[in-house]
This record gives sequence, C-alpha cells and structure tokens, in this order.
Amino acid sequence: MTRSAKKILSIGCVILLLSGTASSCKKRNTGSSQDASAVAETQIRNTLDDFFAYIKIAKTDKIGDRTDDPARVKEYLQEVTEVSGNKPFETACRRVDAEVVSVTSSDKKSSAKVKISYADPMAIKEKATQEGGFADIGKLSEEIADVSVITDEFAMDLVYEDGAWKIKSGSTKDLLKVLFGYLTEKDLIAEVPETTKDPEPLNISVFDAYWVNEKGMEVGGYHCSSNDICLYVYAWNSYTNVDIKYEYIDVSGEILYTNSFHMKRDTDWIACAWKPGRTLPEGDIYCRLYDPSGEEFHTSKVTIYNDAERIPFPITWMEDSGWFDKDGNPVEFYTKDAALFEYRGSSLKPYQGMSLKYRFVDDEGTVLYEGKMDIEQETENFTFSMELPEGYTIYPEDTAETTKETSASSTETEETTTEPAVPEEPKHITLIVEIEDGQPFLQSTVEVRKTDAVYTPDETEAPSETSAA
Repeated sequence: MTRSAKKILSIGCVILLLSGTASSCKKRNTGSSQDASAVAETQIRNTLDDFFAYIKIAKTDKIGDRTDDPARVKEYLQEVTEVSGNKPFETACRRVDAEVVSVTSSDKKSSAKVKISYADPMAIKEKATQEGGFADIGKLSEEIADVSVITDEFAMDLVYEDGAWKIKSGSTKDLLKVLFGYLTEKDLIAEVPETTKDPEPLNISVFDAYWVNEKGMEVGGYHCSSNDICLYVYAWNSYTNVDIKYEYIDVSGEILYTNSFHMKRDTDWIACAWKPGRTLPEGDIYCRLYDPSGEEFHTSKVTIYNDAERIPFPITWMEDSGWFDKDGNPVEFYTKDAALFEYRGSSLKPYQGMSLKYRFVDDEGTVLYEGKMDIEQETENFTFSMELPEGYTIYPEDTAETTKETSASSTETEETTTEPAVPEEPKHITLIVEIEDGQPFLQSTVEVRKTDAVYTPDETEAPSETSAA
C-alpha cells in the first residue's frame, strides 16, 4: 500500500472515531432527558395519589397541601361542610375513587388525565326535590352512601414550584365543585319549621376554648395594637341553625363589642371574632357567650399586653394547680418556718419537646433558687420545688425584735399606753417559669405568714395563670 493510501485510510479512521464519539454523547443526553421525564411523571402521579388519598379520608386540613393555593381549597371545603355538615361530606369523600390515566409534562408545567368515580350528584338532588328536602344530615348521608356512582375523566393542570409538583388551584376547585358542589345547595335538607316559642336553654357544655391570632394559631394574649382578636370555643355536642351571641367586656363591665356566630349544620365550634380598630388599653378583657335563650354558658379571659412586652406561652392551667406543702397537701399560704416550697401545675392539654427555666424570688427580687426542666415526653403535669437557701430568713427582723424584747424585760419600764396592733403585711415567694427563649410560661405568687401575726387582706395581683375547671 502506498504512503498516500495509508494516509487517506488513517484520516478516514479518525473521522469514524470522532463520529462514533459524537454519536455516543448524543445517546447519553437523550437517556438523561428520558430519565428526568420519568422522574417528573412519577412525582406528578405521587402528588395526585396523595391528593385523592386525602379526599378519600376527608382530611380537609391536608387536601390543599398538594395544590398551589391551600388556603383557597380550605376555604371552599369549609363552605361545603358549613352548609351541609361534616357527615354528608365525609360520606361523599369515601365514595370517591381515582385513577391517573396519563401524564404529560415539561420543565415547569404538566397536565394529567384522571378517571374519577363519585356519587351521582344529579340523582341525589332529584331525590331531595321529590322529598322536599331530606329530613336531616343523617338521611342525606344515607342517600349519598346508597346512590349509584358515575365515572368521568378530568384534565388536571400542575405546576412545578418550590421544588415540588402542585395541582393548580383552578383545576382543583373545578374538580371539587363537581365532587361536592351539590352539598352547598341549601334545599338538600328540609327547612326547620319556624316556631314562635321562646327558645329553651340549650345547656351547652364547653370542653375547650382558646385564643388565636389571624392565622388561627393559639396565643397567650394580644398586644395593644392587635387588629385581630378571636376566641375559639368547642362544645361537647353539635348544633344546627343556632345563633350564639358573644360580647367583649373590660374589667369594669363595660361592653366593648357585641356580635353573633351562626352554628349552621352539625357544628360543634364557635368563633368569637373581633377587629378592635383602635389601640386597646393594657389589662384583662373577657368574652362571654350566650345561647339563644340568653343564658350565659361560657366566659374566657385574655390579657392585653404592652406592645414592647413579650406575650406568654399559650397554656391553660386546671383549677387543681397550686402550691403544696412537704406532705403533698394544697396550701393557700406558707408559714415562716416552711423550708420546702412546691408548685404543681396541671395543664388542659399535654406538651412535650420544650425546655423550661424557672426561679423562685422574694419580694425584693432576690433569686432564692434557679432550675431547669426538659420536657421530653408528653405530659400534662409540671412540678417546681425549692428548699430555702441555708442561712436565708424570710422574716429577718424577728431576730432584732427578740433581742429588743429580752433587753426590755431586764429593765424597769415607764408606764406605757397600749395602742391597737397595726396589721402586718405578709411576705411573698414568687415562682417565675419561662421557655428557654425567654417567653413567659407561668408565674404564681404565694404568701408567707408569721404564725402569730394579724394580716390585712393580701391585695397583690393574682397569679398570671389561665385556669380551666
């Protein structure tokens, strides 16, 4: 073979090698793209599966989590349950079955076709029309459970944001309206006949009540500049078509605000909302609730704090909380010879996963004891105890008075005039408990008396505790 021919053959081999390399790179890129698309499809299917799984078990607080506008979904589902009640909604949810048929996705957007079976809304509405409305939510639930199902195919749009695929709110609300929209129609249940009788007391029994902020999170009080004040009250029983009047009053009894809350269908909770619209003075205010007969059935107190002050941790203490002696007996006060001081608190709800720091101080603010408590396991009981420091005397003037009396008895005294005894002010020990970051958790003060002294009524402020029966 000539040198020229060898050179041509060599160049041809190089071209073939380069061509093979380029072809190989192109094939790997295509494979990566296919892998990403498969991962996206899996994530989209998981999102849709979670969404329908939460519908199946009627988790209204979770259904919106897989959407791009959870608040909008929650608001709509609340409207559904307020009109027709929880039981019909839960029954309708149990009858929903879904299957993801196909998924088409790009980098940030996707769509899916979903085949859904659900209780036939038209059949339910026709039955309601024939009967002039179902007798109650129980009858409506029975009809939803027994009616035939229909199957439709829906297109749902999704968007990729914040590192996850989420169902677009437009698709979500359109679907929820198809599945549950009929439950918002008021003629499903027969109207309650009006009566001219004076309403009878409902004897509403409350099992929980707590204050919340504008996001619905429990709080331990409000600042003077707070624009949203709201008390949530939960009853043991459910009520339908009941108006609850509530009013806010200050410590002098002056009414600050009055409104009412309508318990629609099978409702067991009441929201006493107030937007003051002005700066509130510091101090305690109360919210009182009345049933339709005018009978008061609940009162809750909350404290308004200066804007610069830290609001305490939201906790409700039971009435059996208080101070105890060394034998475990509750006490209203201690005597000067007491060595052990112990406060036992019982909360309405259990708590865990928090660290507490606490201290006992006297009237002068002297710290007598400091401690720390780690709440690792769920508990409703908190115990804080202290033994007085060695050498510390609650009534140090006792020694000086004894010396003076001994000296006086050894000398002749002139005739004296007996004067009425001046009532003595008692001493105090105060327990201060805070969360590790300094948020107030509990504060309570107890008297320490001389056993033979006469006292005026103690007008110190009551412990900063919220109590429940």
